[in-house]
Amino acid sequence: MDKDKINWFEWNGDSFEKSRSENKPILLNLTAVWCHWCHVIKVTTYSDDEVAAVINREFVPIKVCIDQRPDIRDRYNMGGFPSTVFLDSDGNIIAGETYVPPGRMKAMLNTIRSLYDKKDFKVNKPEQVQEEKPSVELNEGMAREILVSIEDNQDSYYGGFGLLDMALKALDWMHGGIYDLIEGGFFRYSVTQDWKTPHYEKMLDTNAGLLRNYIKAFSITNNEKYKKIAEGIIEYVNKNLKNEDGGFYGHRLVFNDDFFLYSCL
Repeated sequence: MDKDKINWFEWNGDSFEKSRSENKPILLNLTAVWCHWCHVIKVTTYSDDEVAAVINREFVPIKVCIDQRPDIRDRYNMGGFPSTVFLDSDGNIIAGETYVPPGRMKAMLNTIRSLYDKKDFKVNKPEQVQEEKPSVELNEGMAREILVSIEDNQDSYYGGFGLLDMALKALDWMHGGIYDLIEGGFFRYSVTQDWKTPHYEKMLDTNAGLLRNYIKAFSITNNEKYKKIAEGIIEYVNKNLKNEDGGFYGHRLVFNDDFFLYSCL
């Protein structure tokens, strides 16, 4: 479907004033062109006639590209993308999830709208989302377990609490699963626990971060395999993500063996 059924607004003061003056909650859609499930929610949930009608009538829908506004991405990320976030007119979070299918979205819209009218909801300031932790009362048994764990991880010879083995194990498994053995580069993540089913996206920031890790692994262990992996990342980025006019593309999507979508940040 080429045309959006949702009348999306931009993230600006006018949109929040509209929310305030019309007494409507905000529906924030955090999305990206490289995000598979962002495309899925567009062609399923946001293309549903009933869902679109309720959103356009009862909410102020705002769409934000997370590549263009990383500050909003970090502030309202619900644990993945798309992030579907309901806000009050001050930008405080009422509720939020990631991908929401049409049936659940209809229920959520009705619930949020009802709570908003009754002012029967508790808001969370955006920074509280990442910082909020469950309250646990420390007892003697827990303290003893923590001390034992610290003792087990201590380097009795040199001191300190190095976690090198854990880090190297993760790097080895990632290379064995989400590294593209054909053209190089790391996919963004695996959809299975054993790392064997990589997702579509290859991101510049993912590969940049892993490059630092594999270089660090080589500098510590002097193991040539980590050096070769690091060189492979560099080769992939220069070949596939480098812009001839300067800078780098932000991501590369692999839909099948012979079709790729490039997008420049």
